[in-house]
Amino acid sequence: MRLGELRALELKQQRDELVGGKTVSHNEHFFQPYKNLLLPQPQISSEVVRTRAGFRITLSSDKLARAVYLSAPNYAGIFSDNYFAF
Repeated sequence: MRLGELRALELKQQRDELVGGKTVSHNEHFFQPYKNLLLPQPQISSEVVRTRAGFRITLSSDKLARAVYLSAPNYAGIFSDNYFAF
């Protein structure tokens, strides 16, 4: 088996920086180019709840989901974190 054929989670390093017990920085590093990783197709589900301040969006996935992008073309505003993995 070539290195690029290994499962993504075997080639991933994750680092969280905590301050006062809260995550302030989260970084992931894959040791192969993304195109070499055999990532299974994730099933992503979402829940959107309107709040006084806007919306609360909750996402969940059964597998690693890379480069997830959120958009809301019919609403003004931006997402503070986009194109992420979870």
